Amino acid sequence: FRSCRWAVPPEAAVCATCMGSMCFRKAAALYCALVMAAPAQARDKIFFIGPMKTGTTSLAAMYTARGYRACHGECNGQPWHTASTSRAAKAIVDSHDTFMDHGDHANFKWLAKSYPTARFVLNTRELKSWLISRADHARRNRVAGH
Repeated sequence: FRSCRWAVPPEAAVCATCMGSMCFRKAAALYCALVMAAPAQARDKIFFIGPMKTGTTSLAAMYTARGYRACHGECNGQPWHTASTSRAAKAIVDSHDTFMDHGDHANFKWLAKSYPTARFVLNTRELKSWLISRADHARRNRVAGH
């Protein structure tokens, strides 16, 4: 394993979701564990298969900043988890490196068979804070008319 030191720029140190720095630090630690442990030339697909509101915005920002083609929710106008259930949509998955948000709806068996070197990460969150965040998200969407 190579050592990993994540330099957090001041503007990125605060998570937009929880307004604290814990999400970003956790995401950075996860990045180190998943990516830096592998050779730099390896760009295996990384699928975050947890539900929404589990740090996916921070993960997407972090991977994008590191040059990965991150798909957060939708890739090319289609939800990535839908693409994972449709063999015809393989081009969508092929055009990105990391996938997060709504991963709990993905077709894991097909993804694992199609991408045998992929990494699957079950991202979670403490239940009470997840329920509150999810309810706030639903309320904001209702107010916005979505």
